[in-house]
Amino acid sequence: MYRRTRRAAITSLLVSSFVCGSAVVLAPAAGAAVPTASCTVTPNADGTAVTISGEGFTAPRKLNDGESTEDLNVDATGHFLLKRFQKNVDYTVLAVNEDQPFVFVNCKRVAATGTTGKTASCTVTPNANGTAVTISGEGFVGPRVLQDGQSTEPLNLDSTGHFQLKRFQKNVDYTVVAVNENQPPTFVNCKRVPSPQNPQATSPARPHRR
Repeated sequence: MYRRTRRAAITSLLVSSFVCGSAVVLAPAAGAAVPTASCTVTPNADGTAVTISGEGFTAPRKLNDGESTEDLNVDATGHFLLKRFQKNVDYTVLAVNEDQPFVFVNCKRVAATGTTGKTASCTVTPNANGTAVTISGEGFVGPRVLQDGQSTEPLNLDSTGHFQLKRFQKNVDYTVVAVNENQPPTFVNCKRVPSPQNPQATSPARPHRR
């Protein structure tokens, strides 16, 4: 009797909720896949900015960087994408309404585009006449600086993580150093390689004298 009375009371309450316009959230059916919201922060190759992307979110959402908050433009599929120049901060995606799943999601930092899976390396190649050296590198995440033991200069990395420059200080050791703490690897010693050899000139054939 008690069970029948309790069941009737719950049914009456649900009906009253629909009549009054209250929202009723039903649990997902057994076996249904539950979507997961995620957010990533990807530095660009030269280290001047980051791309923040997310998926699996319900709108409206906001992005917080610890100091400020801005509205996110979440599309119909739950994705968003934006570029920010604040590189060394932690980003979090926040829900606006209390009934939104994933109230907050911390954005995860990933490797820079164009350098994933590559090992950073640097080489020093003397030119053929020994007057200068060419310093080249690949697989780096910017920003980076070059040290020669006495001075430091910024490196101009391209979008794929490469750089190349010429220096006249020949007999010194060069090192590529990270500017920020979260850049792998922190430093790379440049390896000296042999200079390219000039092709030997071929002597002209002398006419055969009889």
